[in-house]
Amino acid sequence: YVSGQNYDGLKKLNFSNGFKDPTLMREKIFFDLCQDAGVPAPRANFASIYFNGELWGFYTVVEQIDDQFLDWRILDDDGNLFKAGDNFQGNSGAANLVYYGDSQTAYEDRYELKTNETENDWTDLIEFIDFINNASNSEFESELENYIELQEYLRSAAINNLFSNLDTYTLSARNYYVYHNQTTNKWEWIKWDGNETFGTYGGQAVPDMTTLPINFVGNNRPLLENLINSQALYDQYKSELCYLLENYFNASYMNPKIDAIKDLIQPSVYADLNKMYSDANF
Repeated sequence: YVSGQNYDGLKKLNFSNGFKDPTLMREKIFFDLCQDAGVPAPRANFASIYFNGELWGFYTVVEQIDDQFLDWRILDDDGNLFKAGDNFQGNSGAANLVYYGDSQTAYEDRYELKTNETENDWTDLIEFIDFINNASNSEFESELENYIELQEYLRSAAINNLFSNLDTYTLSARNYYVYHNQTTNKWEWIKWDGNETFGTYGGQAVPDMTTLPINFVGNNRPLLENLINSQALYDQYKSELCYLLENYFNASYMNPKIDAIKDLIQPSVYADLNKMYSDANF
């Protein structure tokens, strides 16, 4: 590692070993669909990793959400980028966008500031969370689009529902980024960590992921709860679901992509003797 060095414009790559994913392609399919549908998400590809000349394994390669990503995808990298904290203690430390007062310290265990760390000013995030929780119903409905790229977020939430992707804000309150775009002065929602898409998380909450209600949301998730409770916003959300079903989340779009990825990676998957699943599982 060399500080300041980049590779094809990237400073960091993440290698995902396919935890809970015997297909080793769920993240790739998920992130590609997000990008095709205009929802901010990292790019993903595949690699066989060698360590001192020995094949170590087959991985999904996912780009880092950082200033490089903001440069090419958001076209603005001056704002605050926050990552939902990796909390595993329910709501006691969850990045649930619940308002806990105006003190920054009340949020520092729940989110991680990834840019502008020297300034370390969380005022904008706290103001956004304050609005989500304390605006009147009419204010939330009419003014939410002043705070967040609304259609983009509604489509992002709809994608999570269609993929039964619950290890995110919808249920676990993890695995997402929010970025305060200084050009538009709006927040943008960025996808992260798609290995538990296709319904591999949250079985206790939803025994059958294939019948996940379109208005499913975990407890104490005010952004989604308030959105669903607003008829106007909920109607827009349902329109995004319909748009995705008609254009992306269907067999004619997804099956050829799944087949093409299978053909691309199958020899490398079979060559990986360290994988967590069998060739038959794949």
